[in-house]
Amino acid sequence: MVSFSDSLSKVFDIIPGATFGILSVIIGLLGDFLALLFFPEYNLTLMISKLGIGPGGIFFNVGTILSGFFALLFYLYLGRVIKEDNPNEYLRKAAIISAITSCFFFMLIGVFPSVEGNQLLIILHGNSASISFITGLIYFLLFNIIILRNKNFLRIHVYIGFTEACFILIFLFTWNPILEWIMTFGIIIWILFIASYLLYLRI
Repeated sequence: MVSFSDSLSKVFDIIPGATFGILSVIIGLLGDFLALLFFPEYNLTLMISKLGIGPGGIFFNVGTILSGFFALLFYLYLGRVIKEDNPNEYLRKAAIISAITSCFFFMLIGVFPSVEGNQLLIILHGNSASISFITGLIYFLLFNIIILRNKNFLRIHVYIGFTEACFILIFLFTWNPILEWIMTFGIIIWILFIASYLLYLRI
C-alpha cells in the first residue's frame, strides 16, 4: 500500500515543491484582484475578508481555498528541505503541523464567508481566521528559527520571516485592516523569496 509520504514524493518528483508556493501566491493575488475589480466601494477601512461577501466574492473565496491548498503543499515540501540539514526534529514537526493547521483554517475562511446577518457563518469565519493567524505566527517563528541555522537559505529569508512574525503579532492585538494588508503582503514576499530561491537552487 502506497503511503501518503510516498505519494507526496511522487508529486514533488513531477512538480518541484517550490512551484506550489508560487502557485499559492499567484492564485491568491488573482482572487483578491478580481474581487476588488467587482467591489469598487471597497476601501482600507474594511477587513480583507469583506471581499468574500462583495459582488466578486466567489473569486476571493475560491482563490483563498486554492491558495491555502497550494500553500499547504509548499510547506510540506519546505519541511522536507529543512530536514536535510538535521534540524531539531521536534521544532521541524511543530513547524509543519502549525503550517498545515494554518493553511487548513485559511481555506475555511473561503468556505465560510462572513455573510452579514448569518451569525453561524460569522462565527465560523472569525474563528477560522483567528486560528489561521495564530498558527501562522507559530510556524513563521519556528520555520525561521530552523532556517537561521540551515546552510541552504540566506539571512534575508530569516529577516523577512521574523519581520512578518512581528506584523502578525501586532495585527492579532489590533485587527487593523491596513495592518492586515501589510501582513498579507509580508507572507507573500516571504513565500516568493523562499520558493524562488529553492527553484533557483533546484532543491
